[in-house]
Amino acid sequence: ITLPLYLDFPHFSDMILVIYRERDMIEKLKGLLTISPLKISIFVILLALILFFLDVSFLRFMELKALDLRILSRGKLPSGGETLIAVIDEKSLSELGRWPWPRTTIAALIDTLKSYGVKVVGFDVVFAEPDDNSSLKTIAELSKDLIGLGITDKRLIDLINEKKTRADSDAVLAKSIEKAKNVTIGYFFHTSQKEVSHLEEKDIEGAIEKISNSKYDMIKANKVVQETALIHAYTAVPNLKNISEAAENSGYFNAFPDSDGTIRWSPLVIKLRDGYYSSLALSM
Repeated sequence: ITLPLYLDFPHFSDMILVIYRERDMIEKLKGLLTISPLKISIFVILLALILFFLDVSFLRFMELKALDLRILSRGKLPSGGETLIAVIDEKSLSELGRWPWPRTTIAALIDTLKSYGVKVVGFDVVFAEPDDNSSLKTIAELSKDLIGLGITDKRLIDLINEKKTRADSDAVLAKSIEKAKNVTIGYFFHTSQKEVSHLEEKDIEGAIEKISNSKYDMIKANKVVQETALIHAYTAVPNLKNISEAAENSGYFNAFPDSDGTIRWSPLVIKLRDGYYSSLALSM
């Protein structure tokens, strides 16, 4: 019996191609799984990017401490001596009394600094409320009693008005600031909407008006401005109107600590509505 012997060449060639393809895939997989310096570098970069976008708190903490170590390794840089800080410390409190001091004491400080030839004086405190002056209250009550009793003696009324003017410590402070012509007063912003929920629109508008002397007059920017990096405020806590008007300018002194509670940076501009405002340090 004779059997025909033949090969199905198309089918056979397909088998050979499949085998070669499988071998090629295996070689590619081996190449991908083989460790090389380039692959290690790419893996480390991708891992770092993923951790950066996840903002892992531990890594952020380590980054901040590494920054502190770099600053410490740099050593202390000598100051130029142009700036001095008048600290409200235990010694000054023991000599001048508890804080807050009367506005007349602050006014005397400004007068003294001006006599020393100080170029600029900056306050990182806010005189937002009238001074709690018992003398002024007594004089106001006395004036009211005189009017109630019908006493109209001009000399007595003039004397009371003079004492009232001298006792108005807010007016005394404003006068010293205006006379010095070198005082920059401070204020701070509310950067949380919850903090201003109790305020009315007229209160916010009034606060904006009182800090107008710290607003940037001109802003140069591209047509498309990315303001996501800016700190946005909802309102400000300014000084009394007569004190704000007497000062040369003003600036905010908000502090923004990092996640570990340490202050390492300070923004030079904060946006409030359509205005951009400068910091106390920059205004000085």
